[in-house]
Amino acid sequence: MSSITVYFHALPEEQLKILRQWLPAHRDILVVVMYWSREFKLIEQGSNPSFEGLLETYGIPNRICLGFEPPKTKAETGYEFLRDNDNWTAWDIGEFNSEGLRESHFSASTDNAVQQKTWASLATQIKKATTAGMWVVNPQTGGKQFYKQCRFSPGAAEIAQSGKKLLPVAGWNYYQIEET
Repeated sequence: MSSITVYFHALPEEQLKILRQWLPAHRDILVVVMYWSREFKLIEQGSNPSFEGLLETYGIPNRICLGFEPPKTKAETGYEFLRDNDNWTAWDIGEFNSEGLRESHFSASTDNAVQQKTWASLATQIKKATTAGMWVVNPQTGGKQFYKQCRFSPGAAEIAQSGKKLLPVAGWNYYQIEET
């Protein structure tokens, strides 16, 4: 099974812009948005509820999943949804709050060559919108290491320059764009 994963820091609005630009060329893609409340919303492009309508009603989701076939929707959690719907992607949108900006990630795994090409095109769009290379800092030891695969957007750079932290998905380390 072939897989794609991109870890990056970007404001939620920047991530939605990437998706909005990519989706019109992929009209056969179904979209599911998930919220921490465990609500799942299936969106078939060009139908109601629309992607924009859901964003207006519920706000920014914590996860967006994309797929080619209608999903099995009996799942009660995001984990169950992905377990039961292989060939669907997971795009976790990192939260931006008073602590800082959490890391986001896009991942896809499939044996289907057409789907792999489609998901690779979305990963390419994410990479085009971000810059590679960040420092990961351990606040307990002060140790730091440069990671080329960590990526950041212009909005994330502004957040870092303003003094807010770029945070991982989990854990206590944080990211820096510039070595200090």
